[in-house]
Amino acid sequence: MIRRGTILLLLVVLPATALAQGSVPVRVLSSPTGRSADAFTSINSVRELSNGKVIVSDMMDKSVHLVDLAAGTSAPIGREGQGPGEYGFPGELFPLAGDTTLLVDRMNRRFLTLLPNGKTGASVPFPAGNGFSDARGIDAQGRIYFNGSLFSMNFTPGEPTPDSIPLTRWDHRRNLVDTVTFLKVPSMNLNISGGSGNSRGRTIMFRAQPFAPEDAWSVAPDGRVGVARVLDYHIEWFSPARQRTAGPANKVAPVRVTDADKEALRKQMASSPRMMVAVGSGGTSTRSAGPPPDMPAGEEPQYPEYKPAFPPRSVWMTPEGMLWVLRSRPANDLVPLIDVFDQRGNLVGQVKLPQDRRVIGFGKGVVYLAYTDSDDLQWLERYRR
Repeated sequence: MIRRGTILLLLVVLPATALAQGSVPVRVLSSPTGRSADAFTSINSVRELSNGKVIVSDMMDKSVHLVDLAAGTSAPIGREGQGPGEYGFPGELFPLAGDTTLLVDRMNRRFLTLLPNGKTGASVPFPAGNGFSDARGIDAQGRIYFNGSLFSMNFTPGEPTPDSIPLTRWDHRRNLVDTVTFLKVPSMNLNISGGSGNSRGRTIMFRAQPFAPEDAWSVAPDGRVGVARVLDYHIEWFSPARQRTAGPANKVAPVRVTDADKEALRKQMASSPRMMVAVGSGGTSTRSAGPPPDMPAGEEPQYPEYKPAFPPRSVWMTPEGMLWVLRSRPANDLVPLIDVFDQRGNLVGQVKLPQDRRVIGFGKGVVYLAYTDSDDLQWLERYRR
């Protein structure tokens, strides 16, 4: 029986300040200390082991590999499927004690245990009644953190989608779920076909408004949650007891949405894999569906004039508990800039990545980046940070 705890928030507010370019130290990452010998299609997550090897998940290829960057080797872990030791869409990799790892498998609505020797272990089902919640983090106690569901399958067609969702924490050992805070999410365009009213035979497709403001977050090993609030770009920290500390707002130069941004977004959407959810009399099932279809004629989305301060899902937590936030930039700016925030929400530094790189995860004193080459193949790289 899942019990939902009540929220008690104690607020600590820091003085408001503005972000001034050049007022904090900037670290420039230049030369990698390691690079994968084999390419990937869509690197999704990485988990560094104590021996320096890394586990890599590739959502597009539906594969997981144990990679040794020093030796230039790679070995598959498990395989695609729905049976024991198999996965559908391999997602994030969550660290457990002793080099054991949890793989998020949204397709099969479960977590798959990956053992230190590169074998698969037992699976853990998602918590009952969590709808389409999105697991995105874990703490050292094994509590798993979710983005709440965007909508219910029983919603009324034509009603607006929620403008906020809960960030929930699940203690699967005690089967307890509580809410840490609520997150701003973008509005959705919904297309419904098949069935009528609250029919369970419907197909529902939803698209987020492009470049819409959306909060992002990550969790530290000690259970503190860092949330980047998008509207005035400030950081909030929530302790394991849900006490809140708010950092100052940060003023950033607005980045205008251009035709190049729109074309880049179309290209990204065309190459993204999808997971389809079917709801009928036999229950809920999921399957792979490939890239989304083209936008229906006459339904070109409404683009805002400016981008938000940071893109969706662009916040990462270092093992030491510092929050990295990727800044929005023009489409022709190929050098990603990361803002680094301390545990009180203050901007303390910035990191410039090599061009065309994106953050995948962290290890002991290092950061793992993905590089996409001219053939759209992705390579895993390791840099000292």
